[in-house]
Amino acid sequence: MKKLTIFVLLSFLMFQIGNAQVIERETIENDGVETTITNSQIGMYDGTTNKKAQESFDKAVEYSKKKDSKNAIKYYLKAIKADPEFVEAYDNVGRLYRGEGDLEKAKMYYKKSIELYPEGIMAHQNLAVVYGFEKNNAAAAKEYETIVKLDPNNPEGYFGLANTQMMDSNFEPALENAKKALKMYEETDSYHLGDGYYMCGLISYYSGQKEEAKTYLLQAESNGAKVDPILVKELDLDNASLPKKKSEKQPTKDTKDDDVSESLKLKTEEDFRNTEALIVKAATWLEKTPIDKEPQTRKEIGGFVVKWISEVPYLSVELSQETIPYMECVECLTVFLGNYAKHAVETKNYKDQKGSILAGTESVIRFYKANNTALGKNKEIEKLIKLQDKNELDQFIKGK
Repeated sequence: MKKLTIFVLLSFLMFQIGNAQVIERETIENDGVETTITNSQIGMYDGTTNKKAQESFDKAVEYSKKKDSKNAIKYYLKAIKADPEFVEAYDNVGRLYRGEGDLEKAKMYYKKSIELYPEGIMAHQNLAVVYGFEKNNAAAAKEYETIVKLDPNNPEGYFGLANTQMMDSNFEPALENAKKALKMYEETDSYHLGDGYYMCGLISYYSGQKEEAKTYLLQAESNGAKVDPILVKELDLDNASLPKKKSEKQPTKDTKDDDVSESLKLKTEEDFRNTEALIVKAATWLEKTPIDKEPQTRKEIGGFVVKWISEVPYLSVELSQETIPYMECVECLTVFLGNYAKHAVETKNYKDQKGSILAGTESVIRFYKANNTALGKNKEIEKLIKLQDKNELDQFIKGK
């Protein structure tokens, strides 16, 4: 039986999540390679408890949206003055200074952000981008290596590292890292998939592997990437085509009956009732299976969970950044959603939101502890663990 068409896990945005983090993205091009960096609008770390700092930060964000960098910088600096430990403000003002061409100030504020919060991946990535503009590939590589150590499942670390290694003509490790990033993009159906193929194509081209480069670049084009016209002409990409894929194996009699498949219908309430046992199995599998095992299956099962819980007519899901502060961890969020539904199904109490949130949170803690090395440190989940250790997690959830 064919597997269910995968729903990208980020479709959790279908839920009306109160206070969900809003991210402004910016694509930077350097030497023909694009890098996407982000700008937090409500706080990626602890934010601030200083009212004046928050007000200035919010004004800066609004000016940034209007492309008014001068006033945006002005208010970010006011936010920093009001709260010298406001990490997000350092990140964002650094980004603006980089946009204004003041690379020294950009580096200064990124480094201050990292000093305050060494695990801040965004600051490391943005600092690496600045080093890239300065052609300081060794320093850029160091930042990307730090990202890889902090979050081995973040493809941007490998992608950036591949780019800097390519610039230094270290093609073998560059292609190895590019392929790691590409694999992660493929597994998550990332919108950066075309960029991943393009990077592999560039490295292959510059290392003299023209046929491999042609294949990668054709795949890059088919996934929306814009290939340099010079490469298109030289490799004659307009008159080339990808090799046909081998036909997929036909289903066998050994296919498990409980596989999630395309034929699974989720339209009526009865359909959802009939698949409750499957949602329980899915939630258990997502929590118990190590994150580095069976990534394709994890993506498919996660997609089923997202679809089920977003469309089930008799289970209301109202979540907020306060109760799920780790939304940037897609794997953790999927584990939460699955076990939220599992608790409701097993107790037959579909209106017990606090009970379901507690069950989902406890499952995320177990999942995080079992996969801590692969996931990297998550400050928000660590806080939940401390609450659990003090027997205060239940009260925390009820309080929200």
